[in-house]
Amino acid sequence: MAFERLKLLNPAKTEKLFHRDVDLVECRAKVLEVQNEYVVLDRTVFYAESGGQEFDTGYINDIRVSDVQDQGGRLLTARGTRVEIPAIKIDTTVVHQLAGPAGFAVGEEVLLRVDQTRRRNLMRSHSAAHFLFQAAKTVVSTPEDPLYVKGCHIAEDAWRFDFAGDIKADVVQKIEEVANGLISRGGVMEMVPSEVSDEVFYWTWEDVVIPCGGTHVRKVDELKKMRLSRTKKGANLTRIKGVFVQG
Repeated sequence: MAFERLKLLNPAKTEKLFHRDVDLVECRAKVLEVQNEYVVLDRTVFYAESGGQEFDTGYINDIRVSDVQDQGGRLLTARGTRVEIPAIKIDTTVVHQLAGPAGFAVGEEVLLRVDQTRRRNLMRSHSAAHFLFQAAKTVVSTPEDPLYVKGCHIAEDAWRFDFAGDIKADVVQKIEEVANGLISRGGVMEMVPSEVSDEVFYWTWEDVVIPCGGTHVRKVDELKKMRLSRTKKGANLTRIKGVFVQG
């Protein structure tokens, strides 16, 4: 069975504890539903794949969590007071896919443990992605021709955006310089709760504000200098990928 064919019997909003404390990687939760290797809980510390960011992995009791996805929910379209907030799915049911049949009973209490190394790497990548986006916006965007994102992906070791338009290699070089210049300024990043939902936040650093519900590190010092590469994905689409410079 695949996620897209999974039909939940009693879908319910999952309490997402990582929104309260991104450093919380362990908790206990109550089993609400089990279908073979798929498990729904009343709350979770596992981040489900969304907003381009990959899912957390780890364990429920001693069974490996191999994938985490959202199901259901509702589409929120709301006007933010600080910046424009894109339409976003909230109040979702988080479904955990295990490496094998769960064997849990409905109502049973289980122990959740997130892979801390993967979580931390994803947090760094997502924070770096915001600096890449801000740099690209600074270099490329104009009031007459704003920067338009067609897609993004955030993994442990890399992050990328697909931008509308043909962004030339020399412009990408400039974006890299600006992004690294921003990171070199250091400082603190904060996730500020929005006024529209307890699942929507503003990622803030200095005067930069970006709506986001992902996981992030708090200090810019945790990021390294990034290197960017460019790939054309068609006549009017440019993919810019970032990685941290090692050493």
